[in-house]
Amino acid sequence: MPGTYPETSWSLIERARVPGDDGVAARQIFHERYQSPVFAYVRALAWNSALDPVQVSSDFFTDQVWMGKILASASRDHSRFRYFLKTCVRNYVTSRLRELKPVNRLDTGAEAKLAGGYAMEPEYAFEQERARDLLARAINAAEQHCIARNEHQHFEAFRRRYLVDATRAPGWASVGAGLPLADGSRVDVDHRTARSMAETVSERVRSRSSSSIALRTGSALQAAEELELLAGVMIAE
Repeated sequence: MPGTYPETSWSLIERARVPGDDGVAARQIFHERYQSPVFAYVRALAWNSALDPVQVSSDFFTDQVWMGKILASASRDHSRFRYFLKTCVRNYVTSRLRELKPVNRLDTGAEAKLAGGYAMEPEYAFEQERARDLLARAINAAEQHCIARNEHQHFEAFRRRYLVDATRAPGWASVGAGLPLADGSRVDVDHRTARSMAETVSERVRSRSSSSIALRTGSALQAAEELELLAGVMIAE
């Protein structure tokens, strides 16, 4: 049953090889986990071609994951799962580009670069979307935790301070004004309390992000390395 197995990316792929409902469930989890970064990677790889990135990314999961080609070739000998995945995606996009007429193929020449369009580096696009997805999941988990503990004001303080453009973040006094309670009423808290509430949730988000990466990689050391990488991507954005 799902949940009985460790959920690293490698073990998830191994479980997806199992026939029957459990293998199907594992492939669905894999799709949910990686669909956004795969789409971003495909879009960046093929931005100057006639390929439809929505269709190609969908086809990738159908052809390469659901039909078992990636499952058959995946090996823990690879140092990082995401490197293996990106290689599979790049090879798939390359094969699709070869099917196009020469005029519609990817052009990486100077004229293409000057023409504008979706010019983001593919590697960065993949990591950026992976960071966004992981962060969104961590924030959602923190919100659900606050709701379960009737700490609505904690999450609202976090949202007001951190889920906004950093250049427009309000002061702590504004953050603490009229925070909602579980019964729908509102309460004002001082700036120290507002900051404490927001940072409590912020720490939960960081902890959840770290735990999620450690679970996916199977390594606390890799988790620390990848958190640093993802943080760099988000800050650069």
